[in-house]
Amino acid sequence: MRQDITFLSDGRKLVGHVYLPDDRSADQQRPAVVVVGASSGTKEQTPAEYSQRLVRLGYVALAFDHTTYGESDGTPRSDENPFAKSEDIKNAVTFLTSRERSTEAGSRPWASAVAAASRPTRPSRTGGSRRWPPSADYRTCAVPSPTGSPVTGTT
Repeated sequence: MRQDITFLSDGRKLVGHVYLPDDRSADQQRPAVVVVGASSGTKEQTPAEYSQRLVRLGYVALAFDHTTYGESDGTPRSDENPFAKSEDIKNAVTFLTSRERSTEAGSRPWASAVAAASRPTRPSRTGGSRRWPPSADYRTCAVPSPTGSPVTGTT
């Protein structure tokens, strides 16, 4: 099941989709993944496909448009800002871990643990780019990457 959602990141409205397993009971928490696609991608592209696959494995997944991309707020449009993207990912984690849904048993967050699948990069000292994932956020238990590039070190 997909739910359209919005949350704030540095005062700007970000638009996303939360994917929930169909077999999840109303009061059950699941591990969650914030799914981030390629640098200029939107939530309907690769993140949607990965989110649907993760849901079939029993995870809650959140795909969203970064600041200045897709349906999310921000100008100039399509501004590649890896620092803003890092903040967007942290705010997505906050949304998943604090978002409460009403149940007969009371209110509970959707997520019990969060991983952030990240692809943002930042410039390196040599002019190329290097990964800038949310790995320093103590709330994330993993930062999986399809590229397998190192999180620290030089490029």
